[in-house]
Amino acid sequence: KKQHHDDESQKNGKKDRLEGSDRSQHNIIQLILNIFHRNSIIPFATMKAIFLLLSSLLISQYPGLQAWSPSFRKVHRHQHYFTTGSYNIKKAVNSPRPFATAPLANDKKMSIIEAAKKVPPPPIPFRDTSSFVLAGKLPPPETEAATPSSSPSPTPPLRQSPSSTNPLLSPPRPIPDPYGWLRDDSRTNQDVLDHLRAENEYGKQITSHLENLREELYEEMKSNIKETDYTTPVAKGKYWYYFKMQEGVSYPVYCRAPRKEGEMFHPPICEDWNANVASTNQLSSLMEGEEIYLDVPALAEDKPYLSVGTISISPNQEFLGYTLDLTGGETCQLSVKHISSGKEWVLYDVNEINVRKNIGGKVKAGVGGKDVSEPENGTDTTTTPLLECDGSVVWNDQNTAVFFVTMDEAHRPHRVYRRQVFKSDGSYVPPEQQKDELLLEERDELFNVRITKTFDGRFLIVRSSSKESSEVHYLKLSHDSESDEEGRVVENQLTCIAKRRPKVLYRATHCQGYWLIQTNYGETPNLRLMACPVGNEGNGESWQNVLLDSEDGDNLP
Repeated sequence: KKQHHDDESQKNGKKDRLEGSDRSQHNIIQLILNIFHRNSIIPFATMKAIFLLLSSLLISQYPGLQAWSPSFRKVHRHQHYFTTGSYNIKKAVNSPRPFATAPLANDKKMSIIEAAKKVPPPPIPFRDTSSFVLAGKLPPPETEAATPSSSPSPTPPLRQSPSSTNPLLSPPRPIPDPYGWLRDDSRTNQDVLDHLRAENEYGKQITSHLENLREELYEEMKSNIKETDYTTPVAKGKYWYYFKMQEGVSYPVYCRAPRKEGEMFHPPICEDWNANVASTNQLSSLMEGEEIYLDVPALAEDKPYLSVGTISISPNQEFLGYTLDLTGGETCQLSVKHISSGKEWVLYDVNEINVRKNIGGKVKAGVGGKDVSEPENGTDTTTTPLLECDGSVVWNDQNTAVFFVTMDEAHRPHRVYRRQVFKSDGSYVPPEQQKDELLLEERDELFNVRITKTFDGRFLIVRSSSKESSEVHYLKLSHDSESDEEGRVVENQLTCIAKRRPKVLYRATHCQGYWLIQTNYGETPNLRLMACPVGNEGNGESWQNVLLDSEDGDNLP
């Protein structure tokens, strides 16, 4: 009886404790609801205490949550603070952990500490709190001119799209720009360059432990590449064109070999063309009569960076035009070369040359070097700016002029020029006599300009395109030599195949008197092939579907 009485008392006491715990939990939840009901804004510390309190209640009801989630394990070490009926947030956050995972070995702790000491702090850029830009309508120039010369700084630039249909804010609103000083399109600001170098150095140091992995991945990728190799020779006119790659050399060597008239397949490849690589570190001729017309490894010597943009052979195959990017900024220099003699000339900004010539200087032209503008007395020298283009180059039919594209301040290709670089007898035109003739200027900032030549080489294609719209112009290259009394090309006015329209993309090439056009015209979900006669483009209205043995639509004759 006594034992039974003790058991009943124990059960009743446990029941009372559980009921008391439920009542306390109910009271806590009711208290939280009252806090939310009475306060529209709750401090962060209070919210954190509420979150920890509710998490603790969940853990008390479902102990399995403690092992399931790290966040609940974090809460569990603060649970004992709730049992006293009060919670000190600062004390809980700063309290030592009542339990911990397996401790680290002393040697591992020391290695981690030593590695942490070696890592430098990251470079922190200067935050200019006084810098800002204006969004909206800027003051008129008269107001700026009337400003006293002691004004602290010029008016910050406008920061609202000129093509926006929304009215400009008036008066303009200042927008904080604390890190605007980091923008330097000229790449000459020493403070910006020093910060970038510090960022690069910091990145190298914190990833130095990955050096072995980087080397392993590089070797694995390289093992899957046949480094000493050549491309299949391609027939073009009187030559077979190809390039060769050599193991350990990062750039190709462009070559060509004579081709017999009507030859359809290239001659046999010399079996021992790469036999002397180990001894002489040079490749032998791949085909009989091989000629190197562009040695890129030689151009890349003593240069930190080099990338070939475009390589273009003139129609008579005597001249070469190529572009090189020497900075990695996707801005290229344009050079022309006489292949048989090896003479080459880099092109310069003729507008700058003319300016210097007008102020009394004279330009000295060099072969394979830089042109220099010098005063009359010859004591001071100044480097003439090189011509900067997007990397594309196209020859005219007369082998005398090249077409290229220049970029604006935003690095957007927007102007197509023609420049005569050789005379009809093949002699080079001096830089001070060269002139740039503008064919097209794209003023819409959403559009970029690209130039190509059709597959048959008869037309120059100028394509202005955005993400959702495009417009194609063409110029017949066989009429490029016709000019007026002032030397301007008569037929330099480009002909448009179809004006740009929203959501309509297309590109075109020439074939036997027709334009073959890839387009999504007519709300086609994918591109389709259409065609129209040259000179009868009709702004897209005369385009016909190109179909093969189909009863639907129109077939070309």
